[in-house]
Amino acid sequence: MMDQYIGSESFQRDKWNLVYAIHGRRTPWMQSEIPTDLLDRFITLVPPASRVLDYAAGNGRLANRIRPFRSTVAADLSFFALSAATDQSLLKVCTGTALCFRPKSFGGVICWGLLHHLRPESWAWWVSSLTIPLVQGGCLLIGMFDCSDIQFVNEESRRSPTTKMDTYCLRDNHAEMLISDDLEKIECETLILRDSGRENARTWRYVLARRRTP
Repeated sequence: MMDQYIGSESFQRDKWNLVYAIHGRRTPWMQSEIPTDLLDRFITLVPPASRVLDYAAGNGRLANRIRPFRSTVAADLSFFALSAATDQSLLKVCTGTALCFRPKSFGGVICWGLLHHLRPESWAWWVSSLTIPLVQGGCLLIGMFDCSDIQFVNEESRRSPTTKMDTYCLRDNHAEMLISDDLEKIECETLILRDSGRENARTWRYVLARRRTP
């Protein structure tokens, strides 16, 4: 199913390895940060004795912020990205899908900045695949560019100067694609992010949700 939406895993891995080989830690998202209050709310909702999966973790910057509070695994398609981790003791897994992890093996899953690199028709499948590793009552946090972002005014997508690939934004009529039947929405809001890797502030939309219990 993943191949249907984005091509073969090996092809995607080669593309992203090239991006990181060229740009390294200078890629804009290497400096992007989730606001502390939002990350704190996510961590609080994750059961204390459980693990967190940081999927599409890049260099593990978010995983390193979570690790003092919850056991954390950083997963990414690109081994070049994972090798850029500032803390090499971080547990890292190179994989193109969250389906490689056992069902119900994590109390929290975070996926920040992946979906806007994927075509909108694939988002529902990706959210479903990210939900499977969650325990019942576990928490999912997803973040991506919003349609109100300065780069997407009157545009459905744009070509990224960094990746040379199309980047998409979340429009209001697509927001429900980020909430599968297995999830209960807690928050769905926009936020403004500034970081040292981008000239302008960017507008994101995030969804914080809990996996339903029977």
